[in-house]
Amino acid sequence: MLSRPLLDRVAFLGISWYAVLIVGAMVIGYFLASNEARRLRLPQDTVIDFMLYAVPLGIICARLSYVAFRFNDYSDNLLSVFNIREGGLAIYGGVIGGGCAGERRRRKKKKNTLTPPGGFAPPPGVRPGGGRWGG
Repeated sequence: MLSRPLLDRVAFLGISWYAVLIVGAMVIGYFLASNEARRLRLPQDTVIDFMLYAVPLGIICARLSYVAFRFNDYSDNLLSVFNIREGGLAIYGGVIGGGCAGERRRRKKKKNTLTPPGGFAPPPGVRPGGGRWGG
């Protein structure tokens, strides 16, 4: 079993390689955002507070937008909408979900409306990079 490549060993556990890359992108994003938050002298819990909303909402919105544009595939069996393991996340839905989470955080913390929703963000080309490697 040690001679098998890492990809096969991860897939053997039921974890897809695409999922590993998405989680890796989230971890890298966390560290980039933490460094930026430290540079802007924001409170320590700012990044994790944002991610607690952004990650689940981003995944839900990514799935909903994928299903919305391919509803004919799911109209016969509506429970298959929840079967995320078969694939089907749309990056633009995830970005919308992350934006909604940033807006929610901004309103909760009563930040200025001219401030970016999350208060910080990596460059736009870096954000979807991790997920794109898998797809």
